[in-house]
Amino acid sequence: MNNQVLDKIRKTNLKNFLGSLIPALLFNIPFVMVIYFGIDEGFNGSMIFIGLLFGFLSVFIDYSLYKTFMLIIHPEKSDLLKKYGDVNKISKILDEIEKTKEYEDKNLVISKNYISDKKDIEKIVKCSDVLGVHKLVHKTNYVIDYYKIIITDKYGQETSYRYGARDEELCNELLTLLGAKCNNAELGYHKDEWDHIKNNKVELPSDSNNTSNQSNYEYKCPECSESIEYGDKFCKNCACKLDWDEDETKTNNKEPEEFKAVFKSVEEKVAERKIAIENHKKHKYFWKIIGIIVLSIVSSEMILMMILGDSVDGTPALLLTFGCAVPLFALYYYLFIGKNK
Repeated sequence: MNNQVLDKIRKTNLKNFLGSLIPALLFNIPFVMVIYFGIDEGFNGSMIFIGLLFGFLSVFIDYSLYKTFMLIIHPEKSDLLKKYGDVNKISKILDEIEKTKEYEDKNLVISKNYISDKKDIEKIVKCSDVLGVHKLVHKTNYVIDYYKIIITDKYGQETSYRYGARDEELCNELLTLLGAKCNNAELGYHKDEWDHIKNNKVELPSDSNNTSNQSNYEYKCPECSESIEYGDKFCKNCACKLDWDEDETKTNNKEPEEFKAVFKSVEEKVAERKIAIENHKKHKYFWKIIGIIVLSIVSSEMILMMILGDSVDGTPALLLTFGCAVPLFALYYYLFIGKNK
């Protein structure tokens, strides 16, 4: 399991590295070309301005690319390990998230004590570490493109989750849900949230060993109340056998009623949203088929008119039109529907 944690960190950063490689080249190549032509033909004001612009942007992208590359080589230096301990601790956290999962959608998982990204293992945040949660709306020409839920932890690191333009109500429910789970968080994008984060922010430990002795768990033995860690089979103090399927082994075994209500509401919203998406897809697919049929017939008529002119009419022309429309329909179907599946 320990090697799997490092492998997951390495694979995540490899994907990020490959995704950032093309943008890095797009900024670095023009910068190198400006330097080359400047040395060869002499610099002028425009070249200096363009060179500084691309050079300035390249610095940020290259630094990010460098950090990602180093994490591929040395995944043990990930911020995740600095925040929550060594690889053994992270293994237990992942196991706890899986066993105490309470909410899940396409982007994130909320468990007993943690919020976890479904695709990026490094984006794990302890609920008690969250200082701010807010929603952002992205618009183009006053039309909503998407929503973002942004979570800021006590180390000042932000984790964002993107939702569709029609998911406003779901995002609002999720904000309430996160507010109920994260007792130390300030909700909303306003000055109170900024001040709360600023006043309670702490420095990220420089080494994972700094956090290896810290307890990230809030569990106690049901017999002697001695502190225990999630996954222990026996209490080290009284040798009581621990059953992690039973809620009495957890100190915070009762969720707030407001959280239960909100959680049920979000579950219902997710189910309704899935049904709505499927219905929308069927409706959209139907009208795409109608559009392709019309386009195929019109295109067929235009092609035959260009090739044959008015030499064919009546039934033969009708048969030729539909005969030509069939392969056109197949081509358009592939281009507009089949290719995107």
